[in-house]
Amino acid sequence: MRLLKHKWSVMPVNARVFNSKNGFTLIEILVVVIIIGIALSLAVAKLYPDENERLREETDRAVAMLEAARDEAAFSGHTIAFNISENTLTFYERDTRSAEIKWLPVNNPQLEARPFADGISAALRLGGSGAQTSDKNALALFQPAGVGAPFEVLLASNFGQRVIVADALGNLSLGNLDTAISANTSQVNAR
Repeated sequence: MRLLKHKWSVMPVNARVFNSKNGFTLIEILVVVIIIGIALSLAVAKLYPDENERLREETDRAVAMLEAARDEAAFSGHTIAFNISENTLTFYERDTRSAEIKWLPVNNPQLEARPFADGISAALRLGGSGAQTSDKNALALFQPAGVGAPFEVLLASNFGQRVIVADALGNLSLGNLDTAISANTSQVNAR
């Protein structure tokens, strides 16, 4: 290997000299920026779902909690009740030590009181597609035998509505939105 001698340094002849031709081209930089932009847009879409997605997620959570309460009533042999007050879904069980009917919050982590997400309102209709109850103390029941009064839970946001329907046997399903909207409209018109 031959060495070039300069006044300040000794450098091998075949060593690469870093000059202005080494580096990134504009096209390479643009490709990297586009890839980063696409990755960020996908991440933002997952982190900040739109209103319809939030409503769907809240409905799915409420259905899961109601199914857990129904199953708890069947397996424990105790009646489980719930209500929606101040936009919070709260579950209760009957105090068996008391001679009078007294409801206590359920001692089950799956059934802890849970408020609905901001921007989503909830209402309980007892007896199916009847009028929305305004009584904050009204309770819908899951009986151990599985038979109970039908009810509906209406979840709404500025961009849509979803209805959870429970029949007399405690089966839960997503209901007909047209029925919920017409019932809601008739309630508003009656006021």
